[in-house]
Amino acid sequence: QEVTSTGIFGNVGYNVNDQLRIAGGLRFSNDEKDAGADIAFGLFPRNRDWDEVSWDLSASYEMDNGISVYGAIQSGYQSGQFNPRPYCFDDWPDCFVAGDNVTAINYELGLKGQPLERLQMSAAIFLTNYSDLPYQVSQLDPAGGFATYNLIVDQTSIGFEWESTAYVTDNFLLHETLGYIDVDVDEQLVDVVGEQQTVKPVAPLTPELTFSISPELRIPTNGGGQWVLRADYSYRDDMWGEPSSDPARMSKIESRDIVNFDFSYRSADESWLAGVYGRNATDERYRNAILNLSDYILEILSNDASEFGLRFQKSF
Repeated sequence: QEVTSTGIFGNVGYNVNDQLRIAGGLRFSNDEKDAGADIAFGLFPRNRDWDEVSWDLSASYEMDNGISVYGAIQSGYQSGQFNPRPYCFDDWPDCFVAGDNVTAINYELGLKGQPLERLQMSAAIFLTNYSDLPYQVSQLDPAGGFATYNLIVDQTSIGFEWESTAYVTDNFLLHETLGYIDVDVDEQLVDVVGEQQTVKPVAPLTPELTFSISPELRIPTNGGGQWVLRADYSYRDDMWGEPSSDPARMSKIESRDIVNFDFSYRSADESWLAGVYGRNATDERYRNAILNLSDYILEILSNDASEFGLRFQKSF
């Protein structure tokens, strides 16, 4: 497949006053794709082009206490996709087609700043409506071959994001992140290998909850340097490897926990540091993706086994 993309865009911002700024942007996009597939009948070429006008509007306001609040409405676009594995022998070459534009409108409200003397934070809520979003569905075709189909859906995502640093004391910090997303996908009447089915898809590879917490202790020394002891814990909720929550397909990906640490000494002028570190200290082994291919289940496993080491860094 070869892709040619062309875009023209512009953005204008205006400071209404010292605290309020508004902005807007416009973009025209054109994408052309030349694709070809050979499933034992010779190479069959396809060509299609897409264009779309996308836009964004935003406003930000800085309050007297230094906290900035903002709101934004943005439209997004992605050109359609040819199905990557069109092993559809009974319907060849009519099955080798590309979908329409994928479009989205995102609404977001957020704030960032220092609401308390010892707390820095940013938070946002968002709602995104997707149209003609392709979910890839893979299975064995009865006529032979491993086929991947694009299941075209409309999807609504509502979420919340938080990031902060709390200065519990002058030398003890607590870093936190939190992400939550709820996804609803419209029911679909689909033709899967010649059979009509009504399905309620789920968003694949989309954990509902993620969060991390990272305590950091700084210990000053008499020479002006300091020890920095930091640990990081992160959590990813369970999710589905395919756009199906059918337990019989065995494509559920379990949640995972990761622990890292970094203990280092930093010089008074911050020109060098030395320390020890650990990545995935508990040697957590987990799945990143699962596909049920009828005859077997394909699992993509993590490759970040435990790593421990010494570190020295010098700035010149």
